[in-house]
Amino acid sequence: MNTDKILGGESLPLDPAATASSATPSNGGHPRNAPGVNSSQSDRPISVAQDSLCVPQNSVRRFILCVTGPMASGKNAVSAILEKNGFISVDADKLVHQALASPALQEKVIATFAPYAKAQHISLTNEDGSLNRRNLGAVIFKDKILLAKQESLVHPAVNQLIEEFIASHPNQNIVLNATVLYKIPAINRCTAVLFVTAPLLTRFFRAKKRDGMHSMQILSRFWQQRSLFAKYKKTNADIYKVHNTGNLNTLESNVNAFLKVCR
Repeated sequence: MNTDKILGGESLPLDPAATASSATPSNGGHPRNAPGVNSSQSDRPISVAQDSLCVPQNSVRRFILCVTGPMASGKNAVSAILEKNGFISVDADKLVHQALASPALQEKVIATFAPYAKAQHISLTNEDGSLNRRNLGAVIFKDKILLAKQESLVHPAVNQLIEEFIASHPNQNIVLNATVLYKIPAINRCTAVLFVTAPLLTRFFRAKKRDGMHSMQILSRFWQQRSLFAKYKKTNADIYKVHNTGNLNTLESNVNAFLKVCR
C-alpha cells in the first residue's frame, strides 16, 4: 500500500523535533509500510516529520528518487535543488533522445509511423534524414493506440539506459526525472516518488514560453496527463507531493524539508 504526503501548499508545519518511525526494508531497498506510519489514499495534508517512511540517518542505503509531475510543473527545478544536495540526476526525456539516436531504433520508428504521418501530411524526418521528434509527437499523442506502439519500441531502450545509469553510480543518491516512469520497470528501483504540482495557469504560460507550442497542443497534453498522479498511486510507491507556486525559494524550502526528514 502506498503513502502520499504533501510538502508546501496547505501541509502541516514541519516539526524539526518530531521523530519519525522508520524501518529497514527487506524488499530491495523500498521503504514500505514502516511501523508507526499511517498509510493514506487521500490528498490530505500530512506532516512529513510525523509520517516519514524514509531511510534513517545511519542507513547505508542510498536514495533513488523519481521526480515526476505533469508538463511544466517544475520537475527540472526540483531536480536541480536535489543536485545541490548531492544527488545526481538523469532526465528521461534526454534518454529518449539517446535511445532514438540509435540508427536501428530510429529506422524502426520511422517505418512504423510513416504511413500515419503521410495521411496527416506530416514529415517524420528532418532534412538530414533524422527523426523529427516534434512531428512524431504531433502524429501519435492524440491516438492512444499509436502512442502505445511508440512506447513499445522506445521504452525498453530507455529502461535499459536508466539501469545502466544506476549501475554506473553505485555510491550516489540518484534522481530519475521522468513523467511516465510508472510505465517501465525502473519505477520499482525507486525509494520514493516526488510528485511536483503547480497551478494550471502557471504551467500553461511556462509551457508556452519554454516550448513554443500552440495553445491547443499544450491543453491537449494537460488533458492527457490529468490522471498522472493516480497512475503513480497504483505503483505502490511512497509518494510525496511538492507544490511549486513559482517561487524558487519556497520550492527549495519544501524540497529541503523532505530531505531533512529523510536523512
